[in-house]
Amino acid sequence: MTKRKINKLCAFTPTELSIILCVLLIIWSGPALAQMQSEDYSLGFGGPVGGGGTSSSENYGVTGLVPLGVPGTAASDQFSAYAGPVAILYSGLTAFSAQYTGGSTVSVPFGAAYTLKVGYSGGGGDVAGIIHYRQGGATAWTDAAMSLDGDTLIFNVPAPQVSLRGLEFWFEVQRGSYYTLVGSDLFPCYLRALVTNAQGQRPTATPANQYRIVSLPIQATANGADDVFLDDLGAADKSRWRLGSFDPGTGTVDEYPDAADVTPGRGYWLITRNADTYGAAGVSVRPNLDMILDAYQIPLDSGWNLIATPYGFNVAWENVYFRIGGTYITDHPDTLVEDVIYSYTGTAYQEVPTLTPWNGVFMYFKKDGYYIVFPYQESSGTLKTAPEDAEPYFAEDFWSISLNLKSGEFADRGNFIGVRPDAVDGPDKYDFSEPPAAPESPWLALRLPNEERHLRRSDYRAPLKQGATWFLEMASGTDRVLSLGDVLQIPSDMDAMLVLDNGTTIDIHADMEIPLPDAIGSARVIIGVKEYTAQEISSILPREYSLGQNYPNPFNPITTIRFDLPAAGHVVLEVYNVLGQKVKTLVDEHRTAGFHTAEWNGTDNRGVAVASGVYFYRMEAGNFSSYRKMLLLK
Repeated sequence: MTKRKINKLCAFTPTELSIILCVLLIIWSGPALAQMQSEDYSLGFGGPVGGGGTSSSENYGVTGLVPLGVPGTAASDQFSAYAGPVAILYSGLTAFSAQYTGGSTVSVPFGAAYTLKVGYSGGGGDVAGIIHYRQGGATAWTDAAMSLDGDTLIFNVPAPQVSLRGLEFWFEVQRGSYYTLVGSDLFPCYLRALVTNAQGQRPTATPANQYRIVSLPIQATANGADDVFLDDLGAADKSRWRLGSFDPGTGTVDEYPDAADVTPGRGYWLITRNADTYGAAGVSVRPNLDMILDAYQIPLDSGWNLIATPYGFNVAWENVYFRIGGTYITDHPDTLVEDVIYSYTGTAYQEVPTLTPWNGVFMYFKKDGYYIVFPYQESSGTLKTAPEDAEPYFAEDFWSISLNLKSGEFADRGNFIGVRPDAVDGPDKYDFSEPPAAPESPWLALRLPNEERHLRRSDYRAPLKQGATWFLEMASGTDRVLSLGDVLQIPSDMDAMLVLDNGTTIDIHADMEIPLPDAIGSARVIIGVKEYTAQEISSILPREYSLGQNYPNPFNPITTIRFDLPAAGHVVLEVYNVLGQKVKTLVDEHRTAGFHTAEWNGTDNRGVAVASGVYFYRMEAGNFSSYRKMLLLK
């Protein structure tokens, strides 16, 4: 309560002041119960939204939702109270009352001026009103005096204030020595911007010929992909634009026209041939949780989720929290979520600290049944750094090597291997998951021992005694370069070797850039004392034939198949449909002993794309024969 408000209250009698303080307590203290008394009556109040109460005296009685309830005024010779559609309106003694004539949430045309009116009655003396307003999500209020027109206080909202963020506001009204609130800073009223499709356009165009993760911070009147994108980007034509929504259940992208509806809080892959904008008619987004929490929530799945701020303002990732049932988790425990989010620059993923309007990010969640909750307050975050420790680490206890895979202008950056004194050799909080492969970009990932399917972006181990081996997976392709940085952090008594799946061994003695043959799909980094690295390299050839499960699976449109050969020989790898008909020959040639990969792009031997469905791939080498099943989804 400000000093100015306290001075106003001092003008009342002790009995009057008691009544006012009780009402203010209801406004500002949430669901706590309060009671007002005088010699003639006793009035009990419930919660600020759904509570109930009863008041009675010899000449006065009211029952219902107090302070928020149906419109109406109750009065007696000594008391007047109003319960309206927006907020509690306390009226002092001598039957002075004030009433906001609008609704609690009103949609008004985007960018238009709008007039707010508060009527008053009863009491005596001069009347003055102050409006407090701010853009949706802002922290600071702007104060302005209201003009007087007869028995009505008026404020004309400046046109630019009614933006996609919407507008929050509340009033203070005084007559003579009596003072009342209409709404409060905790329970304000709202103006939602009502936009046309032309007004609800993304403010900056997406770059031409580059994928971006986009979002729509508008509650669209019609939220189908046709309504949001087709009307702005033109008829469906993959040579002009492509749109997809990420499906956490399958780990694949559902491309238009199968993309999910466009809703606040979700992100979508988009590429356009030209620099274009998109948008939708609708209204600015308001919290979909109750007034006490003042937040917006969407459900999460375990695994990767493509999310976005639902509002027209920034939200710091560190301020986002989670809900399951009636329990709210305001921190980001590593048992629940990996505490990092990734945006896409058009050429690579990057870690970001803030969710920004019109853009989406990937985040990894570890459990089902939860909601992610976006607080209705503007904020910006900072990237987290490694925690400072009370005692400095020895060099051999704390080091890392960066691994980046580049192909032309595209790259998969931010992969790390190394050791930490508090890390373990299995999964831990330092082993972040690898985001889904970005369209058209190379990808590089780490596979922890005993983790067949879950790929990682980082793999930190406990400090090495003799040595350790890190396993790299990557998509095959052309013109790829593997770069390694910070190599000199490795302890001086240890060697580092890179072993490609074709058996090529490379001594890593400094920061390096290594061109990769097109077919290379995996590699190992071996770091340790000389005896350890020598033994690992001598035993690196596979001991038996093996046909691995394709990755990703399900896939669209490309997947990689790994197979191991303990000896050189002729290899045949073929794809069949469920009828047993051969679809594609992937390998039919002599291969050296070692670890190999082959790639299938979902086409048959004529180069024609095949239909979605289940397919089988079979490998024959020497006396070895094996097959596996895979699923193509489009």
